[in-house]
Amino acid sequence: MITSKKLADYYLQTLRQSVLTDSPAKPQGSVDIEPEDFFAGKIPSQSVGKFFGSHTHPKKQTDHTLSVLIMPIIRNNTRNPAPMVIPAKISSDGELTPIEHNFPWIPRKLLSPVLEDSEQNQGQPPIADLAQFNTQIEVNPFSTDDWNTFAVQSAELFEKLTHQSLVNFHFNKNHSSDDNETNKFRIVLGEQNSGMSFSIQRTYEKIIDTKKNLPLFSSMVPNSSHKSQHVLTAQQLSEEHVNHLGQMNPEHGLTDTQRQALANYTALKPGQVLAISGPPGTGKTSLLQSVIATEWVKSAVMDEYPKVCVASSTNNQAVTNIISSFTHAASLPEDSQIIWPATKIYKNFTDKQAMFADHWLPGNKTFGLYLVSPEKYKSTSGIDAKITAREHQYLNNLSTPESLAENTKAFLSNCQQLFPELNASVEVYRDELHQALMDVVDDIQLILDGDKRDFDGQVKKEESLLVQIKEHLHQQQTLFATNKQLLESWYDYDHKNTTILDYLPVIGKKQAKKRRQNFCELHGLDEKVNLVAQFRRSRKAVPKAQDKYAQQKEKLNRLYQAKGEYTDAIFRNHIVKGEPLDAQIDTNMRYLAFMLSTHYWEARWLLEQEDLPQKETSQITKKRDWQIISMLMPCIVGTFYQVDNFFKEDSKRPMFNDIDLLVVDEAGQVSPEIALASFALAKKALVVGDTKQIQPIWALEKNIDRVNMRHLINFSEDDIETIENDGFSVASGDLMSATQHQSSFIANENNRQSIMLKEHFRCLPDIVDYFNKMSYDNQLIPKRSTPKGSSGWSLPQFGYATLLGKAKTKNGSRYNEREAQAIARWIRENKTRIESMDHGHKTRLKDTIAIVTPFKEQSNTIKRELQKEGLKDEELTCGTIHALQGAERKVIIFSPVYDSDKTEFFFDRNTNMLNVAVSRAKDSFLYFGNVDILPVKESLPSGQLARKLFAHKSNQIVGVSSFQPDEIIANLTGAKAHDDWLIRQLSRAQERVDISAPYISNLVLQDQAKPVLVAMESCINRGVSVVVHPSAEMNTEKNKLQNFQSGINTLSSLGVTIKMTHRRIHSKQILIDHHILADGSFNWLSAKRNKEDKFYNIDTTMVIDNANLAEQFALDVFRDTPQKQA
Repeated sequence: MITSKKLADYYLQTLRQSVLTDSPAKPQGSVDIEPEDFFAGKIPSQSVGKFFGSHTHPKKQTDHTLSVLIMPIIRNNTRNPAPMVIPAKISSDGELTPIEHNFPWIPRKLLSPVLEDSEQNQGQPPIADLAQFNTQIEVNPFSTDDWNTFAVQSAELFEKLTHQSLVNFHFNKNHSSDDNETNKFRIVLGEQNSGMSFSIQRTYEKIIDTKKNLPLFSSMVPNSSHKSQHVLTAQQLSEEHVNHLGQMNPEHGLTDTQRQALANYTALKPGQVLAISGPPGTGKTSLLQSVIATEWVKSAVMDEYPKVCVASSTNNQAVTNIISSFTHAASLPEDSQIIWPATKIYKNFTDKQAMFADHWLPGNKTFGLYLVSPEKYKSTSGIDAKITAREHQYLNNLSTPESLAENTKAFLSNCQQLFPELNASVEVYRDELHQALMDVVDDIQLILDGDKRDFDGQVKKEESLLVQIKEHLHQQQTLFATNKQLLESWYDYDHKNTTILDYLPVIGKKQAKKRRQNFCELHGLDEKVNLVAQFRRSRKAVPKAQDKYAQQKEKLNRLYQAKGEYTDAIFRNHIVKGEPLDAQIDTNMRYLAFMLSTHYWEARWLLEQEDLPQKETSQITKKRDWQIISMLMPCIVGTFYQVDNFFKEDSKRPMFNDIDLLVVDEAGQVSPEIALASFALAKKALVVGDTKQIQPIWALEKNIDRVNMRHLINFSEDDIETIENDGFSVASGDLMSATQHQSSFIANENNRQSIMLKEHFRCLPDIVDYFNKMSYDNQLIPKRSTPKGSSGWSLPQFGYATLLGKAKTKNGSRYNEREAQAIARWIRENKTRIESMDHGHKTRLKDTIAIVTPFKEQSNTIKRELQKEGLKDEELTCGTIHALQGAERKVIIFSPVYDSDKTEFFFDRNTNMLNVAVSRAKDSFLYFGNVDILPVKESLPSGQLARKLFAHKSNQIVGVSSFQPDEIIANLTGAKAHDDWLIRQLSRAQERVDISAPYISNLVLQDQAKPVLVAMESCINRGVSVVVHPSAEMNTEKNKLQNFQSGINTLSSLGVTIKMTHRRIHSKQILIDHHILADGSFNWLSAKRNKEDKFYNIDTTMVIDNANLAEQFALDVFRDTPQKQA
């Protein structure tokens, strides 16, 4: 059975093992030293220069030290892994020093338990036990004060675990060796990553030990009793909309699916988690801002301390995207106007909207506080509101006596401008702002409630009912009067007609009966009628009817009043009938509520500072400290490594259940063991992500993970299956998948689908169509329309440039230098036009275009080429897909690197990589590389991409060449230049002419290219081989097939050799006599030659005359031995 304690232990063991990695022990880039140098901590000077003479390693520090890893290398047995890895710092003078929180380790694959799968390559048997290793690390902490002690402790640890000396170790214990034979120690650049997860591990340890109830963490246990997924009805969603109180963005309201997601969030209770699927471009940031804004406004309305809201993810790129969005949130665009409510309080606000929409405390200009590690502190220079676990300078600066005086003065000055009649204190202005906020929130709820009601229909119905009740009252009153009169008449008649005979027993009864009969006959009554009872009933009925009438009249008056209040609120807040109501409330009233709350909280913070004791430095050790911070910055942002590091009462006790809301962004990238410890610190969680984008970097291999689950945690086989299937595995899972299984609310009970954001605003429709079909079952709703034809320079939504080049490998990563050079050259040549793509408005190049590649080494190569082209200062984003996660550009260039389709493409292993790459492009996705390698099968992501790239002839980017300018002997532009060149070359060819013909058109050949056919025939008659290489895969459409086959017949009749290829060959090349190579965009045997054709003067081709280059870059099909057709 999976319990919360066992789950925590599983993740703790994983984090402990994740640092026990193999380390590179290759001689390249390393230094070997003798054991005595290792223990002395002094590296020979001639060896030190090998490290500090290099300028390529990213870990080089400004204090002239480098992080290194040291390993004993078994002599005469270099194929085996290093038995121990020892982290250290090396200085420029060769001194070794320990690193705080770092310790030596034995690689996990050398520790038992080991892989059980007999089909796996077992490698070396284990040399030590994992549990014993963990115990030794815990019981005997390492001293990092001096190197000698650290080195000796490392050797002692190794000997305790393996029963062999570190210096004389050999994998074969029975190995006979000379006592003088010792292992050398190899030093390579690198570092241990244990420090990153140190705080997370401590949290898991406390989760295991604590007796405290942790509802949110417990709700994340797979198949837990806490799991109960519901779908909110339309009625419930509508009722939740009134709880949406704040909006940071004054420009745009929420979309329908964003609003549905927010309604599900407001229905969330403590101890519950909500998963929101957020595909690219669907407004995840807007949703997160609305959630935080709503919580902030709600706390202000309740006059409570603000909720502590933390947003986190697994990497700094994701969290800096969040912090950036909160830094610039709520700012009012220059052309925007706040629509003030038509009430007296806002009479002085009209010309002060910029001031109102800004922060009033000079020391703080953000809504987010960044929790950052000391190592990242300096590198985040663009973010001011940041603190480390030990350094709170930003917060300290806010609360100095001088700053408080300045902030108070600025706050009062702004208040006096808006409320000149008050001229009051911070307390009075706080109350005034709070009342204004209450009025806005009351109006929001009044309008939303009123909008659900058909006031006119209700009034008509209730007025009609009032008329009926009034008529009924009149009838009851009339009946009562009639019955009263009748009873009185009877009494009078009976009295007048009574005689002395009535006093006789027998005669009296007959006389009375006779009088009653006569009275009833006289008044037309039934003799059995009870006039007294009838009178009493009607007397009681009248007050009841009067009460019912009064109640209905009161009900109608209340309805009149509600309608009047609703109408007044609509008028007061300038709501336009017929326009989307919620969108108007978002951009007007909810934004106003958020800004009123901002200034209310500023007042609360100033007053709170008066009650706090003055301290030189701030201390954050309890929830109240975070609540006070949240008065100015409602969103605390940091990676999970920092969240667990910051939220603790002291160095040992985590702040369990103290975070009111934990928001996780990019959850599809987060491995579960990194995140779930933070769930123990929170009351509820909102998890947003996409399992179709970047996957986590998993800590362990699947087989190692299963061994751990079986033998270290004692999970059953059913438990293991659940953990793996539900996304909780550290070797294959992700937080998004896990929370989708545990989410309290879902969108559909039939398929258990999580709530999904669907409206896509980033990309043009054709771009959306690619990843929408490939990854999202066509559920996305494109909101941008295809722009009409532009008179200026533009790029296709999908474009390609055919580039040649050879892929090579360096540092285990691929690169293609020719491809990189062509990309950099094209950007430099088109820089001005790219910068003017935004309707002629000049934008920075780095904000318009970015380059994505699957390989790190290609990224480095492109960066070097950009620098050579003079584009270093442009600071273009260039990297793997991780560099652009969460970002966007108008133009994305994709550099595939591959030069052959003989191996599986890295970007075809799943849909994730191309989904991310393509979805970054707002207007244009450009493929710069070898297009002939793209597969025919559309089941593959690259095959679907090829379909988009080749959908239109205009998609080809002309004028792009793999060749350097000094290698090109001719530039051909337009159909006439191409024909003239080809005819000339055919007349000069001596041996062989190869022509790549993706398309062949008999109509073009016969009507427009007769001179080319004549030249071909003449060339063949001279004994020169003319070989045409058509692509069968490019000519499968029925309406083109006959024209294609007729063209082949025409060429064959001239003696042209036809060498059909069944690959998709899109390159247009001509190779003449093995040394002249033409490569470009011109379709030699199908391009129209009439001047009216729009491509007549567009296609270009570059020509080189170099046998070596021709051999290197000519198409592979040209190398095949031609076989003449009969």
